[in-house]
Amino acid sequence: MLQNSAEQLRDSDWFQSAKQKHDEIVSKIKEKYKNSFSSQEYHKIEKANWQFGKECIDNLFQKKNPNSEVAKQLVSAFDNIKHGVKTSQKDVKEAATLMAQVIENLPHKPKHPVFTVEEIVGRSFYNIKDNEIHLGTREPNYDPNFEIFPTAFHEMAHWLEETPEIKSKIVALYDKITEGLPLPISKKNVSPGAYVELYRKSKMKLPLEYCTRDYVEEKRRDLISKGKLTQEEINAEIEKFRKTRPTELLSVFFEQLLKNPASMLDEYQDYFEAIMEVLR
Repeated sequence: MLQNSAEQLRDSDWFQSAKQKHDEIVSKIKEKYKNSFSSQEYHKIEKANWQFGKECIDNLFQKKNPNSEVAKQLVSAFDNIKHGVKTSQKDVKEAATLMAQVIENLPHKPKHPVFTVEEIVGRSFYNIKDNEIHLGTREPNYDPNFEIFPTAFHEMAHWLEETPEIKSKIVALYDKITEGLPLPISKKNVSPGAYVELYRKSKMKLPLEYCTRDYVEEKRRDLISKGKLTQEEINAEIEKFRKTRPTELLSVFFEQLLKNPASMLDEYQDYFEAIMEVLR
């Protein structure tokens, strides 16, 4: 199925049937709770989106061996998840099983060790240096029902990206779609006093600005914003983080395929095709 195009998938009988079922479920939820819409109803819609997305991933990446060694390793990496509601464990392990299913279909499989997982207060991220997923499940008033499944899936895609054959293609794609375009400076400090996020413009239509995120040291931001560094110097700054920070192109692809597959196969078709080519 990795050879199928977005158009072929979008026009297939299974997709049309799954989309119709999804749309009917969401419509009924919105109609039933139109006068009293709460977080609980929002979560029901999210669950419906995930179910639709999982069906699409099932058809893109055929189930081969649900009890494979990689599936066991990915699932067991989340054994220590303790915080939040009881469904947290179920959701992250389901996400791990789904990622294992993806990997079973790839010609180039990860050979680096499986990640470890640490629950944290704050934003989730994958640390390349430590090969560790920092899963933000401990925020005050955090309900992992809303995001734990796609978040875990997103972070595992960062780990997958470190497969050399995938990494080289992803970096080449990133450079291709951002080449020659300006580098806006975000004012958002991800880690105060350490580094800031940059969001490049893209020649390709992408679902999130976050897809083309990069980093520079916080102390260098003003020099860049004032035009005191050449493009070569800016690139050198960015390269410092390439070794410790993954791109977002692959992780957002999998997250959005899970959350909104219809848009991925239609509005963001070029992005879909480009990432599938990376995975082939």
